[in-house]
Amino acid sequence: MGEHSSGGVKDTSVGGLPVRPERPADAGWLALRMAADDEARSATLEPLINPLVEWLQAAHPAGTVNVVDLGAGTGSNAHWLAPRLPFAQHWTLVDHDAHLLSRADPPASFTGRTGKLEDIGRILAEAAADRHYPTALLTCSALLDVLNAAEIEAACAAAAKSSCAVLFSLSVTGNVSLSPKDPMDAALAAAFDEHQRRDGRLGPDAPATAEAALRRQGMKVRTAATNWELDATSAPLFRTWLEEWVEAAVEQDAGLADRSRQWVRQRLEQLESGELSATVGHLDILALPG
Repeated sequence: MGEHSSGGVKDTSVGGLPVRPERPADAGWLALRMAADDEARSATLEPLINPLVEWLQAAHPAGTVNVVDLGAGTGSNAHWLAPRLPFAQHWTLVDHDAHLLSRADPPASFTGRTGKLEDIGRILAEAAADRHYPTALLTCSALLDVLNAAEIEAACAAAAKSSCAVLFSLSVTGNVSLSPKDPMDAALAAAFDEHQRRDGRLGPDAPATAEAALRRQGMKVRTAATNWELDATSAPLFRTWLEEWVEAAVEQDAGLADRSRQWVRQRLEQLESGELSATVGHLDILALPG
């Protein structure tokens, strides 16, 4: 699952902002996945966060920055990232869901605003005009997989035009590895990936698409794996992810329905006994203006 996609037929995987939301984002799901997200992102401190901080210090020596967060949901991205940026900060949280934004309380001053991806160029331009907190960073968490190629291209172009750094976090890659293995795993994974590509969405192809779009804009791109490592110690998240992963796969390929029921029963028994573990692939992308 991405925050999102990682998981199920709902768009709960998204922090927010899918332009074509089928169902409202679920604050409970966002809270459930927060610990796994934070653990996964700890791997980005040296390869991504340190270079980002160095760039921000050089580009904004006054030490005040505005961070625009797409699909911000309840602000989990800000809760993780803000304490790691040693500057005075203002966050502009953008989401299609006003209810989620009303629950946001990030550890920095912030403005919550509803919006669509098409608005991002205008939002960045308006934020750049702020004399006290110039726009310095465009970020999102667990969002890219629900976007199409044109939408990702537009976000990357808008960031480059505004000379912003970019940090796209926790994008699902489609790489799922369960242990112990089962012959059904591959069929379910393939069906799930196709489900994520419905209606022109990029699903697991999103990270590579974003990397290419950022490079075309002349930005310097670095990446770091931010995989979820799930086992019995993360049982509530693991169970929810497992059930929704299968639900989405069966929605895509109804022929898997009968066999998947036994598969789920067996996997949940393995989870309860402590035998089951999984790696769910995610990727973080940092891009700095050239």
